[in-house]
Amino acid sequence: MLEQMFALRARGATVGTEVLAGATTFIVVGYLMCGIIREIPFSDFEEGFPALATIVAMPLTYSITNGIGTGMLLYAFIKIVRGKAHELSPTLCIVALAFLVYFIEPWLVQVLAF
Repeated sequence: MLEQMFALRARGATVGTEVLAGATTFIVVGYLMCGIIREIPFSDFEEGFPALATIVAMPLTYSITNGIGTGMLLYAFIKIVRGKAHELSPTLCIVALAFLVYFIEPWLVQVLAF
């Protein structure tokens, strides 16, 4: 079925070779991403904690979007609480607000019964 849908035989491929190629790609990309973790300043709470939250939230929620949103919201929240809101760019503030709406929207729909 998949071989016909994606015309794999015409390209000289099989479902197995496509799965193997995809898995290999994901492993290599994951390896490259892990190498960048060394450069995160975990000793700086304002930078390290949001980064850690992003790293942890992605696999726990099965969503890259949720992970990035968690990190951006925490970063903005920590900066605001520490009195450093002036360090936040307008774009980051807009994106953080959009993620806040994204996260509270399901709750709002239930509470307000839309």
